[in-house]
Amino acid sequence: MTYCLAFAYNLHDSSVSIADAERVILVLEAERYYGEKKKGCNRAEMEELIAAALRHCGISIADIDGVACTAFLNAHLREEDRGCHWKTEKRVELLGRSFQAQVINHQRPVRC
Repeated sequence: MTYCLAFAYNLHDSSVSIADAERVILVLEAERYYGEKKKGCNRAEMEELIAAALRHCGISIADIDGVACTAFLNAHLREEDRGCHWKTEKRVELLGRSFQAQVINHQRPVRC
């Protein structure tokens, strides 16, 4: 089975989602997990949120085939990589594993 993981830091409402080839399996919002309205995560909290999402789905980080994330305030990216124009690829380390992630900047409009 192929699984993809996406995560977003943002100023608030950090979240993680996991999907397989057919559907979104889980969207886990930090405010629900941590019990704090409008929760923005730091790096350690995001790692915990990702681990919780994987556990809930009954999979491990080894089962993840692809990663996507937002650039804005992303503590898994170098600071100079957080201002990408629209979309880029960057290496991220999640739970001890390295991924070539699709990085999207949610603050910019789509350009076709």
